[in-house]
Amino acid sequence: MIFIFIGIILTLVIYLFFGKEFYGVTYIENFFTEDDFKIIKNECKKLEQLLTKEKYTTAAGRLTTIVPKDTGITKLCEHPQTKKKLKLPENTFPSDVPIEYRKYPIGSSMDWHNDTLLYTKPQYEVVYTIKNTSDSKTCWFDPNDRKVKEITTKPNSAIVIKADDVQHCVTPICEGERDILKFAYTETLEKAPGYFENAANLTT
Repeated sequence: MIFIFIGIILTLVIYLFFGKEFYGVTYIENFFTEDDFKIIKNECKKLEQLLTKEKYTTAAGRLTTIVPKDTGITKLCEHPQTKKKLKLPENTFPSDVPIEYRKYPIGSSMDWHNDTLLYTKPQYEVVYTIKNTSDSKTCWFDPNDRKVKEITTKPNSAIVIKADDVQHCVTPICEGERDILKFAYTETLEKAPGYFENAANLTT
């Protein structure tokens, strides 16, 4: 009996402190250490002047820029400990798609969609929230109970969605703004057609 009780307590601790898992979606708060979080915020502040409006995307009014490879952001996003925290399969590794710094200002949103397959095996898309003073929600459809789930992503949190698996959206922002990093992990570098379309959009 005591072992069952201990098991229940451990499950609650893991749920409260290490993240919440839903159908096809994992959400983790307090993702990086405070020192690492400061590095990300400081480097994104320098990148802010490079933000431009996206043209070929399901997002409306969103701004973006590519994060250079030689940054603390890249080192943190591609660190082995990051993969472990994201609870990704052992055979995954950082993709060769550039990390993006994105901003959702007032009036921006993202329609319902499935993330495009970039590789011959679905990649794991990671959205890391840097700042969120907005009223927007990240929503997704759970086919198990056929209901829409929603969450307000907190600063220093990560949400993982497997490409082409979960339909999701970002509701329109009426006040505040939301800053994120977008990066991906993959099981293969063998490209799908969507990879080249995505690459063309990033450089256009």
